[in-house]
Amino acid sequence: MVERVWHKDYPVEVPYSYEYPRLPLKDYFTGSAKAHPDRAFLIYRNREMSYREANTQARKLAQGLLRLGCKKADRVAIVANNIPEFIISVQACYKIGAIVVTANPFFTTRELEHILSDSGTETIIVIDRCLDKIQELKLEGKVSAKRIIVISTQQQELSVPEGIPSPEVLNYADLIANNADVEPAIEVSADDCAVLQYTGGTTGVPKGCVVSNANLESAIYGWSTWYTLPLPAGQYPVILNPLPLYHIYGLIGNIGLASYSAGTILLLDSLSLESIVEAIEEYQPNLLCVVPSLLVGLVHYPGIKDVNLDSLVMTGVGGDSLPEVTKLAFEALSGVPVIVGYGLSETAGSVCGQPLTDKTKAASIGVPLPDVEIRIMSLDDRLTEMPTGELGELAIRGPQVVSSYWNRPEESELSFVDGWLYTGDIGLMDEEGWFYIKERKKDLIISGGFNVYPKEIDDILYSHPSIREACTVGIPDEAAGELIVSFIVLRPDQELSEEKVKEFCREYLAAYKIPRRVRFLDKLPKTSVGKPSRVALRKHGKPSLQD
Repeated sequence: MVERVWHKDYPVEVPYSYEYPRLPLKDYFTGSAKAHPDRAFLIYRNREMSYREANTQARKLAQGLLRLGCKKADRVAIVANNIPEFIISVQACYKIGAIVVTANPFFTTRELEHILSDSGTETIIVIDRCLDKIQELKLEGKVSAKRIIVISTQQQELSVPEGIPSPEVLNYADLIANNADVEPAIEVSADDCAVLQYTGGTTGVPKGCVVSNANLESAIYGWSTWYTLPLPAGQYPVILNPLPLYHIYGLIGNIGLASYSAGTILLLDSLSLESIVEAIEEYQPNLLCVVPSLLVGLVHYPGIKDVNLDSLVMTGVGGDSLPEVTKLAFEALSGVPVIVGYGLSETAGSVCGQPLTDKTKAASIGVPLPDVEIRIMSLDDRLTEMPTGELGELAIRGPQVVSSYWNRPEESELSFVDGWLYTGDIGLMDEEGWFYIKERKKDLIISGGFNVYPKEIDDILYSHPSIREACTVGIPDEAAGELIVSFIVLRPDQELSEEKVKEFCREYLAAYKIPRRVRFLDKLPKTSVGKPSRVALRKHGKPSLQD
């Protein structure tokens, strides 16, 4: 790879480029199971599952899927929360070359309908508490899945309503019990699709990113180098990544990283701060991977100064912007670096990271990972590369960038141009090759003809000693185009008025960037991965602006 300006800030152990083995993902898992059969692959509710046991279950489930008629390239949707069966199901699909379709179990019936029908899912593996949604869609003829495999958590007999042939509804545990512990003889290549990762993308319409084995392999290579550098010799990753497995960050940071490095997953089904703190104290992870809102919560968690964080060697943060005050606060608490990263579903969750060196830059997402190139392109024509220090749209090229959206040729053509992914993220590169994200295109506020970046306002608000969380959105307004509205959660026992917030902002922001309205909430609405939901806040803000 041609040397780039950012390579000079790489840790000495990190190459500019890799020679990828181009192996299917199943080979990494089976290789770790062969090398470390008795090591804990995952720990869930105080129960350890070794690599040997996990590989055995994945083989049996894979054989069961084959016997049911599931074939290579068939889509298999997994509708479940963070439970071991989710991980085993993913590994079974990898073994036979079936395509994993990620689905949020908390989706409504209609949201699930879109993903299941759009993907052409043939097999659904579903946790029992979500079975009624699948049965409703099946009875209405909205999904054409040939088989439904139910993960039972209640230890009770399956109830199948009239209209659904009972052979189509099967018990997950029966497939594990009644099939052979034999590795399937299915040839899977690096270029075969492994996952359809659904994302709203830049248009807000759910689309399936066609993520190949090679895309995931390169993403895992990049992050494993970045994340495991500080581990002492002979120590393997013990990963606490309290994020949904159906999200790309949870998928890569748990299943991918552990399988590649023979690490241990600390699997939490409750993603509460209390559960995270308890897992840290009991299992002493060395890698903690979270979204910013969780780190904010940990910094303010009651008694956090008494929690033993000595096992940590690194904390990775991605999925949204991280207030610098939170980064510094957790580094002071833990004594280890907080590494900010950046990725998208379209890049298998891997693009940039702050390098593990003494050098750091506030508000930066760091430098491109090995084999990754980034250009800043004009917002006007998408053809002109912007000079250093000027804003534009991030365009990314690298082996982890997916080739297309599933059955979306027009949107694929718009986002993927000559091997470059146009991300919809607005940012810049400084003179040393460090990158900064200012905003998503769709979150940009245009108020009175001025472009306003909500993240800039949020960063200022987070620096106020009385403010715990903040999120700024634009609310449609006939006169201004959009009104700038900031939603704020105060720290315990703190008081702050709307006018005081505006006064504080005036010290740091131009007049046109000052929030026109400030609303105080007990908590911010969050997405399923813990990010503040701007969509919900825009809806929340509309009726409150009549005063």
